[in-house]
Amino acid sequence: MPTYKIRGIDVDFPYEAYDSQLVYMDKVMQSLQEKRNALLESPTGTGKTLCLLCATLAFRKSFGNFSTGLNITINDV
Repeated sequence: MPTYKIRGIDVDFPYEAYDSQLVYMDKVMQSLQEKRNALLESPTGTGKTLCLLCATLAFRKSFGNFSTGLNITINDV
């Protein structure tokens, strides 16, 4: 799995990314780092959802382990 360094964060991507996908992930990462909204467009079939998910998960992963704040314990009955 290729890994791309985008704005200082390693982004795992399941395929060799096209230039347009790298630009898209860069813009996603920019909006996340600057805590701003983004309106991003790309033609059908260019991998928008995959780029969005990979960049967002990498951004979240850069903070280390995280918790939902819920402590759930499952007891055997």
